Amino acid sequence: MKGKHVEVQEGHSSSNILENENKSLTDSFRSLTKIKEYNTGFMDLKPGACDALIVDIPLAKYHMKDKGADKFKILDEPITLEQYGIAFKK
Repeated sequence: MKGKHVEVQEGHSSSNILENENKSLTDSFRSLTKIKEYNTGFMDLKPGACDALIVDIPLAKYHMKDKGADKFKILDEPITLEQYGIAFKK
């Protein structure tokens, strides 16, 4: 994503990772813009207002299924590996 205009949701863990843990990747971007919500990012991505959007894989796959898989591509390189717990009501 070197030289690309990238968007990420403010307050999300990926924003923190880009600013603190993977600074060399962030420095390779042309710019990094924090957005309020991912829907804005997908709306920016479609017409080319941004070159890339950093989102969780399940969210990206959902939008690709909903908006057309031929319109987006998920890169193979993760920016980090996170684990999540899922809670359910008994």
